[in-house]
Amino acid sequence: FEVAKPFSVQINIRANEPGEYKCWFLILIYGKDGRSLIRSVSNKNTYNLKKNEQKSMTVRYDKLLLNKGEYHISIAIYKKWEPFDRNSRNWYEILSRSIEFKVLNDPNNSPAVFSHPHVWTD
Repeated sequence: FEVAKPFSVQINIRANEPGEYKCWFLILIYGKDGRSLIRSVSNKNTYNLKKNEQKSMTVRYDKLLLNKGEYHISIAIYKKWEPFDRNSRNWYEILSRSIEFKVLNDPNNSPAVFSHPHVWTD
């Protein structure tokens, strides 16, 4: 992936049983050192699904603001999102740091992890 280019992650779900599913989708991006850099949580989505019916949710970052380096993504689908209670009874699935990706180009050769948008004025 490239600095300042669009970046997206799609999460697909499938119902093992028919019913109503309340879902919060969560993406966590970690640096190679294990430090959490980005957390994106969706609003609550409620689906009435038939057995084996599928849905998808995509998070899109218009500009990837991470600089050159290696990163890991965790993906989670929560039944109930409570930021201070991440008990296993609250989630359907968690794929912890299961996706690795690299940001390859950094035109400014910055040593920073993140390129925060900014403006210089005099």
